[in-house]
Amino acid sequence: MEGNEALFSGLTQAYLWRVGQYFNACFPRETAEDLTQQVFLKLWAYLESGSGQEPENWKAWLFRVAVNEKNDFLRKKQRTGIAVDLEEAEALPSRRDSCGTEEQMAVRQAMAGLAREDRELLILKSIGFNSREIGSIQGLPDSTVRSRMALARKHFAETLERNGVDYRG
Repeated sequence: MEGNEALFSGLTQAYLWRVGQYFNACFPRETAEDLTQQVFLKLWAYLESGSGQEPENWKAWLFRVAVNEKNDFLRKKQRTGIAVDLEEAEALPSRRDSCGTEEQMAVRQAMAGLAREDRELLILKSIGFNSREIGSIQGLPDSTVRSRMALARKHFAETLERNGVDYRG
C-alpha cells in the first residue's frame, strides 16, 4: 500500500501539469480539469488493482490514458448531440504568451482546419514530447510520427500564412 501511495504521489507530481496542459489545449478549463482528474483516478485504480505489471514507461501510459479519456469524452458528446469545440483553448501552450489577439484567432482557426490526428500530434509536441514518446502514446512508429508531424506543421503553417500570420514553427 505504501509503495502505491509513493508511486502515485511521484507520478502525480511529475505529470499532473503536463496532462492538464494536454487537456487545456483541447477543452475549456473546467472540462480539462475533470478529464485530468479522471486520468489520475484511473492511475490510482490501476495501482490498487495489484496487477503487478508495471508499465515500461509511465509517461507514455498516462498519456495513452489521457488520449483515451479525450476520445471517450468526444464520443460521448457526439452520441448525446452536444457540440464540443476543440479550439476553445486560447492557443497552443508553447505559443500562448507570444500571440496577440489576431494571432490567437489565426492559431485557433489553423488548428481547427487540421485533421484530429494532426492536431493531436501538434498538441503533444507543443507540451514537450519527442517523436518516440508521441509514437508510444499513439501506438505509432516514431518515423511515422515524424513524417505526420512534418505534414501537420506544413498544413498548419500554410493556414496561418493564408490568414496573414508569419509562422516559423
